Amino acid sequence: MRINVSLPEGIKLIVKAGQTVDFGTVFCRSPQIHQEHVVLATKLNFPPAKIFQYLKKNIGDQIKRGEVVAEKGGWLGKHVYRSETDGVLKDINHQDGSIVVESDNRDDRPSSSYFHGEIEAVEKNKIVLKVDDGKSYPLKDASGNFGGRWAAYRGDRPLDYETVNGKIVVAEKLTAYQQNKLEALGVGGFVTCYSLTQPSALPHALLKLGKPAELLAFLAVHPLTYCIIDKNSSTMYFYQ
Repeated sequence: MRINVSLPEGIKLIVKAGQTVDFGTVFCRSPQIHQEHVVLATKLNFPPAKIFQYLKKNIGDQIKRGEVVAEKGGWLGKHVYRSETDGVLKDINHQDGSIVVESDNRDDRPSSSYFHGEIEAVEKNKIVLKVDDGKSYPLKDASGNFGGRWAAYRGDRPLDYETVNGKIVVAEKLTAYQQNKLEALGVGGFVTCYSLTQPSALPHALLKLGKPAELLAFLAVHPLTYCIIDKNSSTMYFYQ
């Protein structure tokens, strides 16, 4: 079976066709954007609401390191703030008298693979992954692309660390208590048939199924160890 794994824009792919990857494999590097938050009202001692009176730059303007960004005159002379980085002025906040400068200096952050198998091909926006066996299901929604080993949760069994830690939990639905308990046990994400009862910072997806019990019954007898949630294609893959 072949699985198309969507790739985000702007990444530097490290892996190549013919390579076998596992969850510890660094498969790409993503640019890490640095933002500098500067409270000018404090630095130059002016009322936050009057920030536009002292700014020398507008949103979207390029700023060079050492360039005057804000200036305040007085009886004792001028007080200025000079940028500490090269970048772009991204935001001006008149509530607290601050600005946000997005730096031109970006570090590449390594990302470990969330999939397992042989890379058959690398294309512009996707990786073609060759796996032994698998089955796909449609998604209503997903917070992003993620995956890993998975574990089923039916609600009638006690939760334990060994069963769910680091895994994507697949369930028909979860109560707030069950969700909190699973997060405390270190799960890697959620895939459910009904929306989560409360927000979660973990990756999560919503299956598009009329009869979710059939999915769990199928997975109970088929040894498909891994899963991939692909937001771009609105598809979830279970595979081996």
